[in-house]
Amino acid sequence: MKIGIISQNPDFYKNVIREKYQKIVSEILYLEDIEDFIRAKESFVLVIVDNLGLQLLEEERISVFIAYCRSEKIEMIIAEDVEEQFLIREFEEFMNGRMTKVEKTESEVGSKTATEEIFKNGKPIERFVDREVVQESCPLQEKARIGIIGVSDGAGVSFVVLSLAKAICDCGLMPAVLELGKGSFYDAVGIDKRFAGREFFSYHKALKDGERIRNRHNLDEGINWVLRESGENDIRLSTNHMQRLINNVAGDIILCDFSGLRVQGTKEVFAIEILKEMDAVIAVIDPMPSRLIPAYSQLLTIGRELKEVIYVINKNNRGINSNEMMRFLKVKRPVMMPLVPQEELYAAEYSCKIAYGNSAVQKILRNSLREIMKRAIPPEILKFQ
Repeated sequence: MKIGIISQNPDFYKNVIREKYQKIVSEILYLEDIEDFIRAKESFVLVIVDNLGLQLLEEERISVFIAYCRSEKIEMIIAEDVEEQFLIREFEEFMNGRMTKVEKTESEVGSKTATEEIFKNGKPIERFVDREVVQESCPLQEKARIGIIGVSDGAGVSFVVLSLAKAICDCGLMPAVLELGKGSFYDAVGIDKRFAGREFFSYHKALKDGERIRNRHNLDEGINWVLRESGENDIRLSTNHMQRLINNVAGDIILCDFSGLRVQGTKEVFAIEILKEMDAVIAVIDPMPSRLIPAYSQLLTIGRELKEVIYVINKNNRGINSNEMMRFLKVKRPVMMPLVPQEELYAAEYSCKIAYGNSAVQKILRNSLREIMKRAIPPEILKFQ
Protein backbone atom coordinates (compact mmCIF):
# COMPACT_ATOMS: atom_id res chain seq x y z
CA MET A 1 0.00 0.00 0.00
CA LYS A 2 1.05 3.59 -0.67
CA ILE A 3 0.71 6.41 1.85
CA GLY A 4 0.71 10.12 1.13
CA ILE A 5 1.66 12.53 3.90
CA ILE A 6 1.16 16.30 4.02
CA SER A 7 3.09 17.51 7.03
CA GLN A 8 5.92 19.81 8.05
CA ASN A 9 7.31 17.00 10.21
CA PRO A 10 6.92 13.70 8.33
CA ASP A 11 9.77 11.89 10.11
CA PHE A 12 7.43 10.70 12.86
CA TYR A 13 5.33 8.63 10.44
CA LYS A 14 8.43 7.41 8.61
CA ASN A 15 9.96 6.08 11.82
CA VAL A 16 6.73 4.42 13.02
CA ILE A 17 6.15 2.77 9.65
CA ARG A 18 9.73 1.54 9.42
CA GLU A 19 9.47 0.05 12.91
CA LYS A 20 6.02 -1.54 12.83
CA TYR A 21 4.39 -1.52 9.40
CA GLN A 22 7.13 -1.94 6.82
CA LYS A 23 5.54 -5.25 5.86
CA ILE A 24 2.48 -3.62 4.30
CA VAL A 25 3.71 -0.15 3.28
CA SER A 26 5.37 -0.20 -0.11
CA GLU A 27 5.94 3.53 -0.51
CA ILE A 28 5.57 6.82 1.36
CA LEU A 29 5.20 10.03 -0.59
CA TYR A 30 5.67 13.39 1.12
CA LEU A 31 3.42 15.96 -0.49
CA GLU A 32 3.57 19.72 -0.30
CA ASP A 33 -0.02 20.58 -1.16
CA ILE A 34 -3.22 19.32 -2.77
CA GLU A 35 -2.04 19.96 -6.32
CA ASP A 36 1.10 17.96 -5.60
CA PHE A 37 -1.14 15.17 -4.30
CA ILE A 38 -3.35 15.13 -7.40
CA ARG A 39 -0.41 15.39 -9.82
CA ALA A 40 1.19 12.34 -8.20
CA LYS A 41 -1.58 10.16 -9.72
CA GLU A 42 -0.63 7.41 -7.28
CA SER A 43 -3.01 4.71 -6.05
CA PHE A 44 -2.94 5.92 -2.46
CA VAL A 45 -4.62 3.85 0.22
CA LEU A 46 -4.17 6.40 2.98
CA VAL A 47 -3.43 10.12 3.07
CA ILE A 48 -2.49 11.87 6.29
CA VAL A 49 -2.74 15.60 6.91
CA ASP A 50 -1.74 16.63 10.41
CA ASN A 51 -2.05 20.01 12.11
CA LEU A 52 1.27 21.15 10.70
CA GLY A 53 0.22 19.95 7.27
CA LEU A 54 -3.04 21.90 7.46
CA GLN A 55 -1.00 25.08 7.71
CA LEU A 56 0.38 24.31 4.25
CA LEU A 57 -3.11 24.18 2.73
CA GLU A 58 -5.32 27.07 1.81
CA GLU A 59 -8.48 26.90 3.91
CA GLU A 60 -10.86 26.86 0.93
CA ARG A 61 -8.93 23.99 -0.65
CA ILE A 62 -9.34 21.60 2.26
CA SER A 63 -12.92 20.74 1.25
CA VAL A 64 -11.67 20.06 -2.30
CA PHE A 65 -9.07 17.69 -0.91
CA ILE A 66 -11.65 15.85 1.22
CA ALA A 67 -14.08 15.53 -1.69
CA TYR A 68 -11.34 14.21 -3.99
CA CYS A 69 -10.27 11.55 -1.48
CA ARG A 70 -13.86 10.41 -0.96
CA SER A 71 -14.41 10.20 -4.71
CA GLU A 72 -11.28 8.08 -5.16
CA LYS A 73 -12.09 5.93 -2.08
CA ILE A 74 -8.88 7.01 -0.36
CA GLU A 75 -8.83 6.75 3.42
CA MET A 76 -8.04 10.01 5.19
CA ILE A 77 -6.69 10.98 8.57
CA ILE A 78 -7.11 14.72 8.91
CA ALA A 79 -6.18 16.51 12.11
CA GLU A 80 -8.41 19.50 12.64
CA ASP A 81 -7.41 21.00 15.98
CA VAL A 82 -6.99 17.63 17.69
CA GLU A 83 -4.34 16.59 20.16
CA GLU A 84 -1.23 14.90 18.80
CA GLN A 85 -1.90 11.73 20.80
CA PHE A 86 -5.34 11.44 19.24
CA LEU A 87 -3.84 11.68 15.76
CA ILE A 88 -1.22 9.03 16.60
CA ARG A 89 -3.95 6.71 17.89
CA GLU A 90 -6.03 7.20 14.72
CA PHE A 91 -3.01 6.40 12.56
CA GLU A 92 -2.03 3.28 14.49
CA GLU A 93 -5.61 1.96 14.60
CA PHE A 94 -5.79 2.22 10.81
CA MET A 95 -2.41 0.55 10.31
CA ASN A 96 -3.17 -2.24 12.78
CA GLY A 97 -6.42 -2.91 10.96
CA ARG A 98 -4.51 -3.23 7.72
CA MET A 99 -1.99 -5.57 9.33
CA THR A 100 -4.84 -7.79 10.53
CA LYS A 101 -6.31 -7.97 7.02
CA VAL A 102 -2.95 -8.92 5.53
CA GLU A 103 -2.39 -11.67 8.11
CA LYS A 104 -5.90 -13.01 7.54
CA THR A 105 -5.41 -13.02 3.78
CA GLU A 106 -2.11 -14.86 4.10
CA SER A 107 -3.79 -17.52 6.22
CA GLU A 108 -6.37 -18.00 3.45
CA VAL A 109 -3.72 -18.61 0.80
CA GLY A 110 -3.93 -22.27 -0.05
CA SER A 111 -3.39 -24.74 -2.78
CA LYS A 112 -6.20 -25.84 -5.06
CA THR A 113 -5.73 -28.82 -7.30
CA ALA A 114 -7.50 -28.43 -10.62
CA THR A 115 -7.94 -30.96 -13.38
CA GLU A 116 -7.37 -29.62 -16.87
CA GLU A 117 -7.45 -31.24 -20.24
CA ILE A 118 -4.85 -30.48 -22.88
CA PHE A 119 -4.68 -31.89 -26.37
CA LYS A 120 -1.79 -33.93 -27.67
CA ASN A 121 -1.88 -35.67 -30.99
CA GLY A 122 -5.56 -34.78 -31.20
CA LYS A 123 -6.44 -36.60 -27.97
CA PRO A 124 -7.27 -34.98 -24.61
CA ILE A 125 -4.83 -35.72 -21.80
CA GLU A 126 -5.67 -35.08 -18.15
CA ARG A 127 -3.14 -33.27 -15.99
CA PHE A 128 -3.22 -31.86 -12.47
CA VAL A 129 -2.25 -28.28 -11.77
CA ASP A 130 -1.62 -26.74 -8.36
CA ARG A 131 -2.96 -23.22 -8.16
CA GLU A 132 -2.51 -20.63 -5.45
CA VAL A 133 -5.81 -19.37 -4.13
CA VAL A 134 -6.07 -15.92 -2.56
CA GLN A 135 -9.33 -14.50 -1.27
CA GLU A 136 -9.71 -11.00 -2.69
CA SER A 137 -12.35 -8.39 -2.37
CA CYS A 138 -12.77 -5.27 -4.47
CA PRO A 139 -15.36 -2.80 -3.23
CA LEU A 140 -17.54 -1.19 -5.86
CA GLN A 141 -17.35 2.56 -6.16
CA GLU A 142 -20.80 4.02 -5.64
CA LYS A 143 -21.80 6.92 -7.84
CA ALA A 144 -25.02 8.64 -8.74
CA ARG A 145 -25.51 9.61 -12.38
CA ILE A 146 -28.04 12.36 -12.93
CA GLY A 147 -29.22 13.64 -16.31
CA ILE A 148 -30.59 17.17 -16.52
CA ILE A 149 -32.52 18.11 -19.66
CA GLY A 150 -34.64 21.12 -20.60
CA VAL A 151 -38.22 20.91 -21.76
CA SER A 152 -37.62 24.07 -23.81
CA ASP A 153 -34.70 26.28 -24.81
CA GLY A 154 -33.65 28.65 -22.04
CA ALA A 155 -35.31 26.61 -19.31
CA GLY A 156 -32.24 26.98 -17.09
CA VAL A 157 -30.60 23.55 -17.27
CA SER A 158 -27.08 24.91 -16.79
CA PHE A 159 -28.20 27.10 -13.88
CA VAL A 160 -29.75 24.08 -12.15
CA VAL A 161 -26.61 22.00 -12.81
CA LEU A 162 -24.27 24.64 -11.36
CA SER A 163 -26.48 25.21 -8.33
CA LEU A 164 -26.69 21.47 -7.66
CA ALA A 165 -22.93 21.10 -8.06
CA LYS A 166 -22.25 23.78 -5.48
CA ALA A 167 -24.88 22.41 -3.07
CA ILE A 168 -23.41 18.90 -3.36
CA CYS A 169 -19.93 20.30 -2.62
CA ASP A 170 -21.32 21.89 0.52
CA CYS A 171 -22.32 18.38 1.64
CA GLY A 172 -18.69 17.22 1.45
CA LEU A 173 -18.93 15.25 -1.81
CA MET A 174 -17.32 15.84 -5.18
CA PRO A 175 -19.63 16.38 -8.14
CA ALA A 176 -18.51 16.15 -11.76
CA VAL A 177 -20.14 18.55 -14.22
CA LEU A 178 -20.36 16.98 -17.69
CA GLU A 179 -21.16 19.21 -20.64
CA LEU A 180 -22.97 16.89 -23.05
CA GLY A 181 -25.37 19.29 -24.71
CA LYS A 182 -25.00 22.77 -26.19
CA GLY A 183 -24.31 24.62 -22.97
CA SER A 184 -21.02 26.38 -22.29
CA PHE A 185 -19.71 26.70 -18.76
CA TYR A 186 -16.15 27.53 -19.77
CA ASP A 187 -16.69 31.28 -20.04
CA ALA A 188 -19.60 31.44 -17.59
CA VAL A 189 -17.51 30.33 -14.61
CA GLY A 190 -14.16 31.68 -15.83
CA ILE A 191 -12.34 28.40 -16.31
CA ASP A 192 -9.38 30.17 -17.94
CA LYS A 193 -8.88 32.23 -14.78
CA ARG A 194 -9.55 29.32 -12.42
CA PHE A 195 -6.91 27.20 -14.14
CA ALA A 196 -4.38 29.94 -14.82
CA GLY A 197 -0.97 28.31 -14.42
CA ARG A 198 -2.53 24.83 -14.31
CA GLU A 199 -3.35 22.32 -17.00
CA PHE A 200 -6.99 22.06 -18.03
CA PHE A 201 -7.62 18.66 -19.59
CA SER A 202 -10.01 18.71 -22.55
CA TYR A 203 -12.06 15.51 -22.31
CA HIS A 204 -14.01 16.32 -25.46
CA LYS A 205 -10.92 16.79 -27.61
CA ALA A 206 -9.34 13.67 -26.10
CA LEU A 207 -12.39 11.61 -27.04
CA LYS A 208 -12.37 13.03 -30.54
CA ASP A 209 -8.65 12.18 -30.91
CA GLY A 210 -9.06 8.68 -29.44
CA GLU A 211 -7.04 9.42 -26.29
CA ARG A 212 -7.52 7.97 -22.80
CA ILE A 213 -9.63 9.92 -20.33
CA ARG A 214 -9.38 7.80 -17.18
CA ASN A 215 -7.59 9.18 -14.12
CA ARG A 216 -7.77 12.76 -15.38
CA HIS A 217 -9.27 15.60 -13.33
CA ASN A 218 -10.09 19.27 -13.64
CA LEU A 219 -10.67 20.00 -9.96
CA ASP A 220 -11.59 23.46 -8.79
CA GLU A 221 -13.92 24.61 -6.00
CA GLY A 222 -14.58 20.96 -5.20
CA ILE A 223 -15.95 20.24 -8.70
CA ASN A 224 -14.52 18.10 -11.50
CA TRP A 225 -15.14 20.21 -14.61
CA VAL A 226 -15.66 18.13 -17.76
CA LEU A 227 -16.23 20.92 -20.26
CA ARG A 228 -15.52 22.09 -23.77
CA GLU A 229 -12.83 24.68 -24.00
CA SER A 230 -13.39 27.91 -25.90
CA GLY A 231 -13.30 27.08 -29.60
CA GLU A 232 -14.49 23.50 -29.08
CA ASN A 233 -18.22 24.18 -29.40
CA ASP A 234 -18.25 22.45 -32.78
CA ILE A 235 -17.26 19.14 -31.15
CA ARG A 236 -20.36 16.94 -31.00
CA LEU A 237 -20.11 13.74 -29.03
CA SER A 238 -21.48 10.46 -30.27
CA THR A 239 -23.62 8.27 -28.03
CA ASN A 240 -20.58 6.06 -27.32
CA HIS A 241 -18.47 9.08 -26.38
CA MET A 242 -21.17 10.28 -24.01
CA GLN A 243 -21.33 6.89 -22.34
CA ARG A 244 -17.54 6.80 -21.96
CA LEU A 245 -17.58 10.16 -20.23
CA ILE A 246 -20.45 9.26 -17.94
CA ASN A 247 -18.86 5.98 -16.90
CA ASN A 248 -15.23 7.07 -16.55
CA VAL A 249 -14.99 10.53 -15.02
CA ALA A 250 -14.23 10.88 -11.32
CA GLY A 251 -16.91 12.15 -8.97
CA ASP A 252 -19.40 11.06 -6.34
CA ILE A 253 -22.30 12.63 -8.23
CA ILE A 254 -22.12 12.84 -12.04
CA LEU A 255 -24.21 15.78 -13.25
CA CYS A 256 -24.87 15.49 -16.99
CA ASP A 257 -25.90 18.77 -18.64
CA PHE A 258 -27.98 18.07 -21.76
CA SER A 259 -28.75 21.72 -22.55
CA GLY A 260 -30.36 22.23 -25.95
CA LEU A 261 -30.84 18.55 -26.74
CA ARG A 262 -34.23 17.08 -27.55
CA VAL A 263 -35.66 13.64 -26.87
CA GLN A 264 -37.68 13.99 -30.07
CA GLY A 265 -37.37 16.01 -33.23
CA THR A 266 -35.77 15.82 -36.65
CA LYS A 267 -32.15 16.95 -36.91
CA GLU A 268 -31.49 16.92 -33.17
CA VAL A 269 -32.81 13.55 -32.10
CA PHE A 270 -31.39 12.75 -28.68
CA ALA A 271 -30.43 9.20 -27.65
CA ILE A 272 -33.18 8.56 -25.10
CA GLU A 273 -31.41 5.34 -24.09
CA ILE A 274 -28.69 7.36 -22.34
CA LEU A 275 -31.25 9.04 -20.10
CA LYS A 276 -32.85 5.67 -19.35
CA GLU A 277 -29.53 4.49 -17.87
CA MET A 278 -29.32 7.42 -15.45
CA ASP A 279 -29.99 6.97 -11.75
CA ALA A 280 -32.27 10.01 -11.98
CA VAL A 281 -33.52 12.38 -14.66
CA ILE A 282 -34.38 16.02 -13.99
CA ALA A 283 -36.54 17.86 -16.52
CA VAL A 284 -36.28 21.64 -16.17
CA ILE A 285 -39.33 23.71 -17.14
CA ASP A 286 -39.58 27.44 -17.86
CA PRO A 287 -43.20 28.34 -16.93
CA MET A 288 -43.43 31.20 -19.44
CA PRO A 289 -46.37 30.25 -21.76
CA SER A 290 -44.43 31.24 -24.91
CA ARG A 291 -41.80 28.66 -23.89
CA LEU A 292 -44.21 25.98 -22.66
CA ILE A 293 -46.62 25.78 -25.58
CA PRO A 294 -44.07 25.07 -28.37
CA ALA A 295 -42.33 22.51 -26.11
CA TYR A 296 -45.46 20.52 -25.24
CA SER A 297 -44.55 17.56 -27.49
CA GLN A 298 -41.12 17.41 -25.81
CA LEU A 299 -42.84 17.32 -22.41
CA LEU A 300 -45.12 14.47 -23.54
CA THR A 301 -42.19 12.46 -24.93
CA ILE A 302 -40.21 12.81 -21.69
CA GLY A 303 -43.19 11.64 -19.65
CA ARG A 304 -43.87 8.73 -21.99
CA GLU A 305 -40.31 7.46 -22.44
CA LEU A 306 -38.87 7.99 -18.96
CA LYS A 307 -40.05 6.81 -15.56
CA GLU A 308 -39.81 8.71 -12.27
CA VAL A 309 -38.79 12.02 -13.84
CA ILE A 310 -38.14 14.84 -11.37
CA TYR A 311 -39.80 17.92 -12.85
CA VAL A 312 -38.28 21.23 -11.77
CA ILE A 313 -40.30 24.35 -12.49
CA ASN A 314 -37.58 26.95 -12.66
CA LYS A 315 -38.02 30.73 -12.28
CA ASN A 316 -41.14 30.33 -10.17
CA ASN A 317 -42.56 33.76 -9.30
CA ARG A 318 -45.75 35.57 -8.30
CA GLY A 319 -46.63 36.43 -11.89
CA ILE A 320 -47.44 32.80 -12.67
CA ASN A 321 -51.01 31.56 -12.66
CA SER A 322 -50.23 28.32 -10.82
CA ASN A 323 -53.60 26.67 -11.48
CA GLU A 324 -53.39 27.29 -15.22
CA MET A 325 -49.77 26.13 -15.33
CA MET A 326 -50.40 22.85 -13.51
CA ARG A 327 -53.53 22.17 -15.57
CA PHE A 328 -51.41 22.49 -18.71
CA LEU A 329 -48.36 20.54 -17.50
CA LYS A 330 -50.13 17.62 -15.79
CA VAL A 331 -46.93 16.60 -13.98
CA LYS A 332 -46.76 15.06 -10.52
CA ARG A 333 -44.89 16.50 -7.54
CA PRO A 334 -42.87 19.20 -9.34
CA VAL A 335 -40.13 20.98 -7.42
CA MET A 336 -40.74 24.72 -7.46
CA MET A 337 -37.44 26.57 -7.89
CA PRO A 338 -37.80 30.29 -7.21
CA LEU A 339 -36.74 32.99 -9.65
CA VAL A 340 -33.33 34.41 -8.74
CA PRO A 341 -32.85 38.15 -9.33
CA GLN A 342 -31.01 38.66 -12.61
CA GLU A 343 -28.48 40.97 -11.01
CA GLU A 344 -27.24 38.05 -8.89
CA LEU A 345 -26.59 35.98 -12.02
CA TYR A 346 -24.77 38.82 -13.76
CA ALA A 347 -22.68 39.55 -10.67
CA ALA A 348 -21.69 35.86 -10.42
CA GLU A 349 -20.47 35.68 -14.03
CA TYR A 350 -18.58 38.97 -13.81
CA SER A 351 -16.72 37.63 -10.77
CA CYS A 352 -16.28 34.12 -12.29
CA LYS A 353 -18.28 32.52 -9.49
CA ILE A 354 -21.21 30.17 -9.08
CA ALA A 355 -24.32 32.13 -8.15
CA TYR A 356 -25.28 29.61 -5.45
CA GLY A 357 -22.06 30.50 -3.64
CA ASN A 358 -23.70 33.81 -2.73
CA SER A 359 -25.52 33.69 0.62
CA ALA A 360 -28.51 35.62 -0.79
CA VAL A 361 -28.97 33.07 -3.59
CA GLN A 362 -28.51 30.18 -1.16
CA LYS A 363 -31.34 31.54 0.95
CA ILE A 364 -33.62 31.59 -2.11
CA LEU A 365 -32.74 28.14 -3.49
CA ARG A 366 -31.63 26.02 -0.52
CA ASN A 367 -34.97 24.26 0.13
CA SER A 368 -35.61 23.55 -3.55
CA LEU A 369 -32.14 22.10 -4.11
CA ARG A 370 -32.42 20.02 -0.97
CA GLU A 371 -35.66 18.53 -2.25
CA ILE A 372 -34.10 17.75 -5.65
CA MET A 373 -31.10 16.05 -4.02
CA LYS A 374 -33.28 13.99 -1.69
CA ARG A 375 -35.22 12.65 -4.66
CA ALA A 376 -32.33 12.28 -7.13
CA ILE A 377 -29.44 10.95 -5.03
CA PRO A 378 -29.56 7.64 -3.14
CA PRO A 379 -29.41 8.20 0.66
CA GLU A 380 -26.40 5.91 1.04
CA ILE A 381 -24.39 8.36 -1.08
CA LEU A 382 -25.71 11.68 0.17
CA LYS A 383 -26.72 11.69 3.83
CA PHE A 384 -28.42 14.78 5.12
CA GLN A 385 -27.75 15.79 8.69
